[in-house]
Amino acid sequence: MKQTTIITFSILLGLSLLLNIVSLVSVSNMYDKLMLVKPVISNAQKVPKIIKQYNQMMGQFHYLCGIEAKKSGDTEIAMKNFNEALHYNADVYLVNFQIGMMHFENNEFEKALGFATKEKANNPTHARNLCLIGSIHSEWKNWEDAIKSYDEALLYDPLNYFATQNAAEIYRIMGLPNQAKELLDTYLTKQPDSLFEFKRQMALISLGRSREVEAFLSNKTGVASVEQDILQCAVQYKNGDIERAQDSCKKALEKDEGITKQYMQDPLFKGFGL
Repeated sequence: MKQTTIITFSILLGLSLLLNIVSLVSVSNMYDKLMLVKPVISNAQKVPKIIKQYNQMMGQFHYLCGIEAKKSGDTEIAMKNFNEALHYNADVYLVNFQIGMMHFENNEFEKALGFATKEKANNPTHARNLCLIGSIHSEWKNWEDAIKSYDEALLYDPLNYFATQNAAEIYRIMGLPNQAKELLDTYLTKQPDSLFEFKRQMALISLGRSREVEAFLSNKTGVASVEQDILQCAVQYKNGDIERAQDSCKKALEKDEGITKQYMQDPLFKGFGL
């Protein structure tokens, strides 16, 4: 009994000291640093009394290894370590989210949803995981399910940029510009943002409130941005002034062709043509 206690204490003390020493070791890659700790953690398996702590320790260890491998771009090693983390401890914080993200990035949406759903069961308030679920449904064009997930994310993280942007865009796709405007208004009162302001102005045009957008543009000074040119184009096109709309579109294209073509996919420009 006494011997077991001494061994347990020695292992935990050794681990604590080694973790501190590792932070000072001259090893550039954090993954390599973590590998230095593994032999000490593994020794804990020899003590039956701390098997639960051992499993938790190994689960967290492999999770950290997975994160560092992912940062280094080694996705194969990252996935291997995330799965090892689950093997030792199915409740490791955010490991299911990380695996889900990796499957999503590989366009494996069914697998991604499976892991994201598991993460939601363990951590229902984690906004990034809820956004992941929303993104999966967006890929499948399940707009209502996507909105539901983004709304949940905003419930727990009201200033989540990704959730706000995507939810507003989906509302516009669904032909609900008023909901998009309300969502963006709520965000902008707390966190001013030029891109969201642009989307809000686009929503106003969709609602037939072009005069408000014209007033907004008239207060702008200096060289017009791509977004301002696009707003001008949208207002002019909506008012039937095709020639001036084409002129504004040309200015936007000269500034940034890629972004302009992306913006011109908006339903407001249906029939316009580039």
